[in-house]
Amino acid sequence: KAVVSTQSTGGRGCPYGSAFGAGSLAPLELTVKTDQAGLLSAEERVALKAKKYGGMMPHVITEQLPAPRTTLSGRHPVAALAELCHKKKWSQPEYTLEKEEGVSHQKLFYFSVTVKKEKFAGNVGAKNKRQARNDAAACCLERLGLMTSLPPGYT
Repeated sequence: KAVVSTQSTGGRGCPYGSAFGAGSLAPLELTVKTDQAGLLSAEERVALKAKKYGGMMPHVITEQLPAPRTTLSGRHPVAALAELCHKKKWSQPEYTLEKEEGVSHQKLFYFSVTVKKEKFAGNVGAKNKRQARNDAAACCLERLGLMTSLPPGYT
């Protein structure tokens, strides 16, 4: 324990006519955390784990994740489609859930998007609705020529 300061224990506040801080004083004692949890950098954590496992760390695959699909301007497909509709003064895109298939814990979702009364549908089912909506917007942008079919960096 470490003594940080002193604190007045004589009632609430100062009664009228008494000097500020008058009353008995007792030390304010705090417990100070001395372990290193939360105070280590990533490199130090790796070194501690290596020390703990005697240098026999399990092999971790560190391959790079595929880049998210973006438009030619680098925007997210749903945001880019909404921005395009706004700039061209078209009505905002309408996303419709076309179908859900699969068992309840492994469903695939298929969305379509309607822009200027034309319907564009993602051709592959997605594991969640957000990704299915992204696929439908990307399909629309590909057909309009504003997005490539592969993410940047892929040939």
